[in-house]
Amino acid sequence: RRCRPGRQLIWAARVPRPRGAMMWKGSHNAAVVEGVGGYITAPVGYITAPRRIDYVEFDLDFDPIAKGFAASFFVTLLLSCVATFAATDFNPETDKIIRYYGFFNPCLLFDHFPAKALAMAGMGIFVVLGILFSFIFFVYVYMERRLATTVWTGTVVVLVTCAQLIFVNVFTVNLYPEKVPDRRLHGLHADVDGTVSLLEQAAPYPTMPAADIASVELHTAFYIVWLLAELLFMVHVASKFFQKEVRKWRMWMHVWICLYGAGFHALAMLVMILQNRPKVDWYFRAGGLSSQVQWVIIWIDAKTFTSLWGWLPIMFYRYLFTTGHGLRFTFSLERMEDDSGRVQPGLWFGRSLRAFALILGVGGIFTTNWMYDHTTLFKLAAPFRSKPFGYFAAPATLAAVIYLGLSVSLTVIQQRLLDGWITWPLVWIGMALVFCFYSCLLVVLEEERFTAYFFMAACVFLSAWLMLLTRMRGQWQRGFVYVVVGWITLGSAILANRWPVYYLVLLWLAIGEHIVLHQSEMYLKVQRIADDSYHMLGDLPGASEVPGSPMRSAMPALHGPGFAAPPGPVMVTSPNPCCA
Repeated sequence: RRCRPGRQLIWAARVPRPRGAMMWKGSHNAAVVEGVGGYITAPVGYITAPRRIDYVEFDLDFDPIAKGFAASFFVTLLLSCVATFAATDFNPETDKIIRYYGFFNPCLLFDHFPAKALAMAGMGIFVVLGILFSFIFFVYVYMERRLATTVWTGTVVVLVTCAQLIFVNVFTVNLYPEKVPDRRLHGLHADVDGTVSLLEQAAPYPTMPAADIASVELHTAFYIVWLLAELLFMVHVASKFFQKEVRKWRMWMHVWICLYGAGFHALAMLVMILQNRPKVDWYFRAGGLSSQVQWVIIWIDAKTFTSLWGWLPIMFYRYLFTTGHGLRFTFSLERMEDDSGRVQPGLWFGRSLRAFALILGVGGIFTTNWMYDHTTLFKLAAPFRSKPFGYFAAPATLAAVIYLGLSVSLTVIQQRLLDGWITWPLVWIGMALVFCFYSCLLVVLEEERFTAYFFMAACVFLSAWLMLLTRMRGQWQRGFVYVVVGWITLGSAILANRWPVYYLVLLWLAIGEHIVLHQSEMYLKVQRIADDSYHMLGDLPGASEVPGSPMRSAMPALHGPGFAAPPGPVMVTSPNPCCA
């Protein structure tokens, strides 16, 4: 399977090959036959013309995504905790989160650099998995072919996806800005001459500066929006899977516990940030709250400790409601019966590059002094640290990275269909490309000084990806010219430091699809799977499906067009009765 045309094929008998059947035409008419979970016997020959596979099929279940969603959060929380206490200047006596809320809050583990960079990278994966789950859920509901249900589900998924993208702004808000070093006194702000106000020192609960209060409230507001959106999505997901659950009362119990805990946790946080003053100044104090409704919410939250555990159900409800369900995706270069339409990976890749170019270009319009910023290598990245543009740029960039990851995955699948094997250099370069673009998102942190390395690595891997892809498709001259022009333009922009040259780099990114990317297409078919149809063996000739395997490929029949029968008998032995 991994040999290339022209290389000698020498396989010993009884070698396990559980990947389906593939036919090769060689100089000696050598044939290779593979059985499901069995063994093969093949003569010696030379591969000269491999036949491309008919389709690639894989299952995408809800379960691993749900588990990864929860695991990514807790792993990030653990690593950020270690980094906060080991590598930052965290002090519980002066931390702004503790000064505002009056007690330890997990959010403070995400606010101190460099732990903040680690937390943002981990929580970005957390957000990506949440968006992937929402997308799979929408497609799952869409397969019912019911217009009203699809429209409502689409509305919910769009709202939840926007809230999940906005969640990264929790890290965009900088509670400890470098540009105002005096504010690092964490609530005891200094006067012009550097002295601390005696009035503030004498107060039992020193009042935080208005700028610090606004930062903490904005920091919390993004979290509340995400929490409320997750509650809406939880109710909708549960309603779709209740009909498949025998013990509905257990499902309802989980839903009501989630609604109570996360709901009152979100409402209590909302009441806290609406006071425009630290919580320690009014929490259960005489005259602290004038609204009886707000007082009841705070009282219930305090007596049932929802602020302590209310966020936990959000991490696990996906796994509780969707066990045993998923989607089966089938890709082919030819039309299939009941397919879902065509897909053009090159078009998707070009759109992702244009999205990056658009975000960078808009940043140069909405900020004024980006040409004089010396903290970034590519000057158009400097506006990402300015506010309020940063609150738009961070979610939009993460969305573009997700789109880039999808386009790279589709391109790898399409190339596998064309070649008949997986081109591993294309896979590794594509993964490195997505990782580098994702790491560039950390440029929104004011303290970072390392994203320039990821930016240059992204340019290198983008060039390597385009060169390899165009070479495999017979267009290496166009790819080479495009890459050389891009590096000359990028080098001129960095050295000359002129804004028109920077926008020429963006133009180079935007037109790449039309110059070097071949607009070939493949067809997609989506099917719903559940417990009763999951991991079933296919009945197509030459098809091989291994229970528990995430990837299954169907190869052509043994005697396809243009292929001669093997010169002698080919023995296939297998302990599996299905293959006998």
